[in-house]
Formats: sequence, C-alpha cells, structure tokens
Amino acid sequence: EIKILTKNRLHYRLHLYSMGRLATGKRSKYTRELKVCKIKAYYAHLRAKEEARAERAAQSMDASAEYRAAAQEVSALSMRLAKAEYIRADAHKILQLKKQLETAKEKRRAVLAQLGLKQGEEKRRIFCDKCGDTGFLTNGRQCSCVAEHEAEIRAYAAEAKRCKATV
Repeated sequence: EIKILTKNRLHYRLHLYSMGRLATGKRSKYTRELKVCKIKAYYAHLRAKEEARAERAAQSMDASAEYRAAAQEVSALSMRLAKAEYIRADAHKILQLKKQLETAKEKRRAVLAQLGLKQGEEKRRIFCDKCGDTGFLTNGRQCSCVAEHEAEIRAYAAEAKRCKATV
C-alpha cells in the first residue's frame, strides 16, 4: 500500500532522516576542505600522465634510426673530447673535436625537430619543486600548489566519482 505524503510531511521525514545520519556519524557535514585522498589521487594522476608523455617521447626517439645514429655520434664525440682534454692533447685537435661535437649536436636537434620533439622531452618534468608533484611537503603539510590547483583537484575528484557511479 502506498502512502501519499504532503509536502510538509515529506520535508519533515527527509530532515529527520538526514539529521539521524549526521548524529550517528554515517554522514559528515559538507566542508570546503579538500580531502587527502582526493589530493593524492589528483597528483598521482598528474604524475602518471607526465610519465606516459615522457615514455611516448622516448619511444618515438628510439624508433627513429636517424636519431639513434645522431645520439650515438654525439656520445662518441663527447667521449673522444673528454679523453683528449684529460691527456692534454694538442689544442688544435681539441678545437676540431669541439666543432665536430657541435655539428653532431645540431644534427641531433634537427632530427628531433623532424620528430616534433625538443631536447630533454624524454625526461619526466616536475612541475612543483617543493613537493615533487605529490601535493604534500616532507613534513606532511599541504604544499602551496594544492591551493593553486584546487579547482582542478575538485573537478578531477568529481569526474572520478561520476565514472565510479556509471560502472
């Protein structure tokens, strides 16, 4: 049998139910403070995204035979130059090796430009030097970058919650 409730009675029942949940500790009052789990999840997502980007760049560099050859040439010339400087070789030979090394580096930059990459793009970037993209300092306090990214953290947490609800 279905009971029909008036608006006031329905409002009273909902209010009574929500207050009972608050009193028993099953619900907490809404706070604007970010939860630690949301901050950690957001920064873990950022780190994973950055590692994936760096991995894609490294794979495209490794896939290019031209880049591998240019990088190997730069490495070999660097070793030859270091050895020549160590044994205090002829100044003319050292200057010649430096010129060869610069042309090899320029060739490597050109190959990277053809691939659409920049030098050092295969390395993972860290956006916040204070916390290392974790959101928390070594003493356990929140980093100042959390306040700067508050809107993104909330949006990420809402999206993650929405995705869990649809699964």
